[in-house]
Amino acid sequence: MADTAPQLWWRPPGSSDIHTMVPASDGTTTFHFVPFDLEGASPALSWTGHVVACESPTPGTLTLAKKPLPPSTSQEEHEDNVARALDAISEGALAKVVVSRGQQHSSAVPPEEAFANLCQMHPNALVYLMHHPEEGTWCGATPELLLRAQQHDVDTVSLAGTRRNPSAAWTDKERVEQRLVTDHILNVLAQKGATHIVQDGPKDKTYGELAHLETRISATCRGDLHGLAQALHPTPAVCGLPVA
Repeated sequence: MADTAPQLWWRPPGSSDIHTMVPASDGTTTFHFVPFDLEGASPALSWTGHVVACESPTPGTLTLAKKPLPPSTSQEEHEDNVARALDAISEGALAKVVVSRGQQHSSAVPPEEAFANLCQMHPNALVYLMHHPEEGTWCGATPELLLRAQQHDVDTVSLAGTRRNPSAAWTDKERVEQRLVTDHILNVLAQKGATHIVQDGPKDKTYGELAHLETRISATCRGDLHGLAQALHPTPAVCGLPVA
């Protein structure tokens, strides 16, 4: 495969099978890699191709380009961002917020090996390795299902409320966080004309070393499924509330 072509591998949740996608204009599958801010500097990526089974990529498969990275967020900057977020919540401007920070780390582990390690560590998550000639190399594992559709039947998940100790009791903070995300998803489904909406949960769900509160939601939707996915992304679980 040419270095100018995007490359992608993934391992579905609960499976040991590795998949890749061969880019083709007549392909039956489209891969979307979408940022939170569609009006920001990072573009939404999309390409179409054929899905094929494969082996896990071996070190040296990818040709990595050295590009400058944004500076790491200092501890002082992060604490200031957290303080401002708490002020915004106290003032009623935000109901929920996720304060992230960028960190640079040197590693001798190639991304192909990191992908294989994540597959072993997170058997119930979607594990992916994506390489794009302009947007870089991304590798991760996510337990969150944004949207699954079969005909008019759709499923999604509210995964919010997290603790490191699986045996600890849930607090009001985690329960409120879970409720905020679930209510948002239910509202989006209703706005998009979904019917027969059913929720199951919240229930305890453990992924890796973390325990979460999870509510599974199913519905019937006869409208634009692509538009529904766009409306759900990103959920308050990963970006906060309000989402825009």
